[in-house]
This record gives sequence, C-alpha cells and structure tokens, in this order.
Amino acid sequence: MTSRHDEAEISAAAAADADFAESDADVAVTAHAAADEIRHLEEPRTRVRVTGTPGARAYDFAKRENLPEPVEPGETYRDVRIERRVGGRLGD
Repeated sequence: MTSRHDEAEISAAAAADADFAESDADVAVTAHAAADEIRHLEEPRTRVRVTGTPGARAYDFAKRENLPEPVEPGETYRDVRIERRVGGRLGD
C-alpha cells in the first residue's frame, strides 16, 4: 500500500500523450449521455483525475454531438449526445 504522500495525482487531460493507448490502461471507464434538450445557467466545469503511484499515465477522450465547447450559458441545445472515455495506468 502506498502512503498518501507517495501518490501522484495527475489530470487525465494534462497527462495524455500520443504513445499511451487505451489498450495500455489498467482501468477504463466509458460513459454515454443523451438529452433531447439541455440548457446550462453557467458554463459547466468538469475535471477528471486519475490517481496512482509515480509513473501513472492517463487518457481522456470526449466526443460531443450538438454541444459546442465551450457551452454558451442560457443557450438551448437539442439532440445532444456525449461519449466520454477515461482511463489510465496506475503506476509502474
């Protein structure tokens, strides 16, 4: 077991690199969401973290349909589809 001070916390988006493939991951999560209509009162804030020992690596993939980035607060978006895949290697 690793102590808290030995763990490396990384942002999946910041740690993603071209030579790290989804097939290299120890852990992977895929989520799908759909909405006929959606409206945000403010710009959404999302964050993905993969925690592991030193040497941990991660990927973060998002596919959005009919939902721009960034989202405009107050704007209504219709027929929205989102796919998000996050995963990582938890350390050496």
